Amino acid sequence: MPENDTNSSFGSVESAMAAVDLFSELEPEARSRMAAAASFVRVPARTQLFEAGSEALGFYAVLEGRVRLYQMSPTGKEHTIHAPGPGDVFAEAAVFKGRNYPASAQALEDSLLLFFDRHKLRRAIAADPDLAFAMLGLLAQRMRLLVNKLEAVTLKEVPARLAGHLLLLAASQQTEQDGELPEPATTVTLNLAKGHLATLLGATPETLSRALKSLASQELIEIKGRRITLLDPEGLEEVAEGLV
Repeated sequence: MPENDTNSSFGSVESAMAAVDLFSELEPEARSRMAAAASFVRVPARTQLFEAGSEALGFYAVLEGRVRLYQMSPTGKEHTIHAPGPGDVFAEAAVFKGRNYPASAQALEDSLLLFFDRHKLRRAIAADPDLAFAMLGLLAQRMRLLVNKLEAVTLKEVPARLAGHLLLLAASQQTEQDGELPEPATTVTLNLAKGHLATLLGATPETLSRALKSLASQELIEIKGRRITLLDPEGLEEVAEGLV
């Protein structure tokens, strides 16, 4: 596991936890108990956080940067499962089951993380049942995400999956427009290399490239490297819903 970092722009662990969706609504006392189980970890890009099958020593929350979770196929090909970014938590399920990590994790960018030690965390939860309810809420949310992804991969074509992903990226940048479509000409930056994004969407790189070109030819998006401008969010939503 990477070494701890005691110099953080977030100040204390408790302050940093407020930036994590799972912990943002915790009462101060509960957050303080949870913070006792956590430490800052700063990692450079391409750092391997853990390997699939290794003992689950704890879970992580992303404060800055982005991490890639992936599995290896029998043929040795990497399949990206998820790419958690700021505010996201990962590897929590394995920790609470007391088992090994089911996937590998690697930092895609220079990242600042919170690491929650499994043994310290269990003691904190035993002292505060509210923490257990918070973790149950996270697991339920993660289950919904997995069900939605399975539906998208099995029932939708690649352009629809791509359109939905672009709208999700745009929504993550919104502040006062939560729940609404992004404005036309909103620009997003792909948060994964195209090869990793292709596996995340259940496609080949070639199919992903064709889908990007298709959306661009319909004047729904404009592509400049990894920066994509959403010219027609309503049209993208129709594609994402399989209406066109």
